[in-house]
Amino acid sequence: MMSQNAIEMALFRDLTRFVAQPRYAQDITEGMAIFWGGRYSGEALGAMDNDDGRRFIEWFVHDYRYGPDRQYLIDLFIEKEGPKYPDEAQRLLDAWSASAMAMVRHIRRIDDNRLQVYDPLREAEYEVVSRLLATNARPGDLLVGRLYELAGVKRLSVATLILPTEYEQPMADYVRNAYRLYADDHPDTTWDQFLRLHGHIMNIYMLSDRAQGLRALIGAGTRFYDPAATRDRMREIQRSQRQQESTDDPAHREERDPRPRLRRTASGIVLPGAEEPQEEPASQQEPRSKPTILIPGRDD
Repeated sequence: MMSQNAIEMALFRDLTRFVAQPRYAQDITEGMAIFWGGRYSGEALGAMDNDDGRRFIEWFVHDYRYGPDRQYLIDLFIEKEGPKYPDEAQRLLDAWSASAMAMVRHIRRIDDNRLQVYDPLREAEYEVVSRLLATNARPGDLLVGRLYELAGVKRLSVATLILPTEYEQPMADYVRNAYRLYADDHPDTTWDQFLRLHGHIMNIYMLSDRAQGLRALIGAGTRFYDPAATRDRMREIQRSQRQQESTDDPAHREERDPRPRLRRTASGIVLPGAEEPQEEPASQQEPRSKPTILIPGRDD
């Protein structure tokens, strides 16, 4: 019998392969624009490391809405591939399908697998299961990741970020402001519904000017990840590419394929870049629609 960790790894690998199909290539580009807050070429996306790729693919699979029916890709995966999995894997897929992003404060470590947390958005305190976080996070740390419930137990995803406590108040204020703006037009919305539709908002905050003053607390030399460092590398690659293109002789410039290409990282995560899976028959390809992008945290 496979362990819970092995089941999670196998399912995430299969989900990654599923969204790597060429039919979703343009949607990956659109998703990157939402998640990283800008338009980037395949070359610029090469700045992402495995952790960046895992976070993006996790968001893309769970929160990006695809096609005219605005379906979540994980629901399409469950519909098309779910029946082939054993019961325990199907239960995990269903739990992931109902998940939403969360930001919680680590209160105390309960044991090797569990920790007590406080959720400032939902204003609730609860236990979550995560051996990784129970080992590496410290009381006071802010944990930003996907929250799901399996067999009555709350869990945080492997891609959960650990941030300094100083991020809690400004990030919570930023997200609450976006929630208020959204609730003006959707008065019956809940936090789970809002964060399912706009699960990228915490990443957008970390990339915004409002978080610039906190960057000295994260990144190189600390135990905290800085997504803006990856964004900065992506921008630099993009600038260099544009400068190169501006100096190219148009008469000798090679014709470029406008479709994003894919590359596979060492961990198996597929990203725009170099390697393409086999093309599906045209009859199986589905129409796509452009996603709606929330501009979060904007002042009233």
